[in-house]
Amino acid sequence: MVSDIITESLAVGGAQVRMSTAAAEAVIELRDWLYENVYRVPTVHDDFEKASRILRELFAFFVERPGVLAENGGRRRPGEALEISVADFIAGMTDRFAMNLYQRLFLPQPWKIF
Repeated sequence: MVSDIITESLAVGGAQVRMSTAAAEAVIELRDWLYENVYRVPTVHDDFEKASRILRELFAFFVERPGVLAENGGRRRPGEALEISVADFIAGMTDRFAMNLYQRLFLPQPWKIF
């Protein structure tokens, strides 16, 4: 697919990023198969719902507490809307990082022994 995109884009002088009709049809066929056999499977769908909730709650948490964003590794660029900075921070998270951060921020922690 990457080779096809490069070839097709160069064929129009690089003015557009495009793919051949055959590659586009293959992408559509793959997408349809994934939706039918992966994304819409009840167990996977349930996990998508859980993950979506975690991401929404993290987003709301950092928008409500902008000072905490930097404490957790996020950055706010000058002039950039807070929501964009938070979305960029969350988009860069791995699944494991997001789960660990959610657990640390929202779930009770056991008492620590000094």
